[in-house]
Amino acid sequence: FEKPASFTWNGQPVTVTAYQRFKWYADKATAGKLVGKIDRMNARQLVWVVGSRVPDSELEWALKEMHLRQKNWGDAYGMVEYDMEKAVKGTNRYASYTLAEILDEGGICSDRAYFSMHTARAAGLPATDLSGDGPRGGHAWFTWMADDEEWHITGRFDGYGMGSTRHPQTGESLSEQEFVWRSNKRTHSEKGALTAH
Repeated sequence: FEKPASFTWNGQPVTVTAYQRFKWYADKATAGKLVGKIDRMNARQLVWVVGSRVPDSELEWALKEMHLRQKNWGDAYGMVEYDMEKAVKGTNRYASYTLAEILDEGGICSDRAYFSMHTARAAGLPATDLSGDGPRGGHAWFTWMADDEEWHITGRFDGYGMGSTRHPQTGESLSEQEFVWRSNKRTHSEKGALTAH
């Protein structure tokens, strides 16, 4: 996990080192700019904060433009206007896939979940997007730590059971149930919990 995270963002290669991302969050916390209390989180929770595969410029935009309270971060999902044309015709209005553009242009459920997840993480809140199949086909929703102990979900429709996400460090697919175990500070042994599962 000490290897730099290399990914493509808007067609450009980006590399983020663990130290660079740690320093970004440490500086913002010291300046009192984060909503989340990262000093109270354990490693299982922090991975869902620092694991954003976006450049620092996106995190900076989110800190400047988003003004939500921790318990209300689910409102971010609804801030992105639903784009029915994209849903029906598959059209893409984005010149570049930035948080600012998603907010300006609107999007479908996956865009809303992506926007919510990355803006929450920028604010120091553990968060991830979830997706699964249900009566309306594929769908994406969002979960975040709404207080020190509880995760809340927004955007999930009736009829959609447990979804899945990707681990931000390893990229492995995780069921929603496994995600809850891995991110719960009261889970003493990840191995024991997974074996019991």
